[in-house]
Order: sequence, then C-alpha cells, then structure tokens
Amino acid sequence: MPEPQSVISKEHIVTVFIQNGLNQAASVQVLGNISGTNTGAVNVGTAISAAASGNAYQTFDALQTSGWLPYISVAVTCSTAPTSGAITVTLLYPDGYSQTIIVNNDSIRDTSTHTAANDAAISWTQWL
Repeated sequence: MPEPQSVISKEHIVTVFIQNGLNQAASVQVLGNISGTNTGAVNVGTAISAAASGNAYQTFDALQTSGWLPYISVAVTCSTAPTSGAITVTLLYPDGYSQTIIVNNDSIRDTSTHTAANDAAISWTQWL
C-alpha cells in the first residue's frame, strides 16, 4: 500500500531573504495578489525588519500560516532616508535550486514606500 501523501508540500513554502546594504534599516512587507499588479494587493504576514547593512529572512508556509495567493511581491520602506547602499530581496524555494530576485539592487534614497508600481527595481512573480 502506498504511503499517504501529506497535504503540505514544498511548493507552498517560500523564504524571503533580504540583503540590506542600505545604511539605514528597511521594512519589507510581503504582498500577495491574484494578478501580478499592485492593484488589489494585500499584505501577507507582518513586515520584516532588516537592520542597516544586515540580512534578514522569513519563511512563509502558505498552507500553515500565511495563506496562498498566486503572485508575490514586496513593499520596501525606510523610516530614515538612506544615503548609500542598495537592497536586494530574493525568494528562495525549498528545492535548493530555485530562486527569484524581486528587488534587484535597489538604491533607495527616500522614505517613500517602494513597490513594483513605482520602482522599476521591484517586480511581481508567481509563487511557485
């Protein structure tokens, strides 16, 4: 008799890894949506804080804690305007090989909220 299959599978898990090279702390809010746009996007979980010149991460399990939406992106905010550095946010999948950069070396220099709607360095991608 075959082993029962778990409802939880690797496809429902993603780690958001933040490499904050900015000289100020950054807040990264994960966003989800039914389409790859900011229109109608909702927050997924709570914001992740990344110290200045530091790394941070959070793992999301769509079936256990965060809920699943087919598209994922982020909103990045700094409470103090950075004067140097850049931030990169990468999605890591548990197969050990798949990763998607959704914030690509973004040199933020203000306190505005940066999203794919107003910052070309930020993109939407499908949650694998």
